[in-house]
Amino acid sequence: MPGGYSPGSLEGRSAILLSTSKETREKDADASELYRFASHELVHFYHQEDLAPESEGEGRAQDYPLQTRPRLLRQMIYHNLVQAVDNEGESDKFLRRAAYWHNQWKTEFPEEYKAVAWTDIAEGHARYVENLATIETKNITSEQRRDEEKKLIQRDTVFGAADVESYEIGYVAGILLDVKKPDWKEHFLRSNKTPADALLGEINPLEENPNPQVEKSVKEDLKATNDDLAKAIEPIDNAEADKTIPYLIVDTSKVKGSYGGKNFIRHRGKEITTGFFASYQSKGGSADFQDFSVITKENHIIVPLPKDTQVKNGRLNIENESMRIKNLEVTETRDNESRLVYRATAEN
Repeated sequence: MPGGYSPGSLEGRSAILLSTSKETREKDADASELYRFASHELVHFYHQEDLAPESEGEGRAQDYPLQTRPRLLRQMIYHNLVQAVDNEGESDKFLRRAAYWHNQWKTEFPEEYKAVAWTDIAEGHARYVENLATIETKNITSEQRRDEEKKLIQRDTVFGAADVESYEIGYVAGILLDVKKPDWKEHFLRSNKTPADALLGEINPLEENPNPQVEKSVKEDLKATNDDLAKAIEPIDNAEADKTIPYLIVDTSKVKGSYGGKNFIRHRGKEITTGFFASYQSKGGSADFQDFSVITKENHIIVPLPKDTQVKNGRLNIENESMRIKNLEVTETRDNESRLVYRATAEN
């Protein structure tokens, strides 16, 4: 996967600027993955102006430890949507079952439904366009196109987080909407409806029990994810407890690009992103993060630094496996607990 990315222009045309490594380019020799990634991000930057701003939810973060029940409900929605694609003669039955699980999730977890709705819309729509963009490069019949759409469905996968589910539920709901409601895209982004709501909202639900294999897979996945999260947030917990560990606080309010992460969680009153990656530029300096855990606040990231961190002439330099900070201009302060804090402003 590429590193940082942002909108830009090339020869007078709108473009996506991607930061890639030599290793990434070697693994993706034909640039097919970069094409998919760029196709996805251009949707966000250039084709979602009509996405109703009031639809943005409270964010992607989930409470840690992650709960099994909401993930099972969403996985059952996805399971039945995939079955509806694979079994066209019985698609109505599977859509009714999907509607049942969708309603259960909305009823049992209304706050999560509200919080992730914007992500369901934005990322589901972008994944749909991204996948179809790869198909549109081929000269194929409508039947072959449908086969190609099926090949792009993620199968035998537990997504494990509401915001990760957004992508694939959105894609499968989108290709089903193409069949059931061919004109669905005309007003979709202004409708303030998620792809699942647009597809299932008027369908009479059909109750069913959870699929045993799906339930087993979700439980196993959530246990493994919670175990991994415990390790990933340990450096944050240690830093919070040890006031001699300095923090770097980066103001990202001027940044037009974005960042990525593996998990977005709420823990002990803070929002934490694990597997964080981003690249920032600032006044002749730079900061690159890769597979790191950070505290996130609106327009800021808070990064625990090594204890022996030193600043020379107002510039910070650190290089290890998780961060590469070069000549970053910082201001040295102390917080209300006497912790040493370095502040920087990202400008890219």
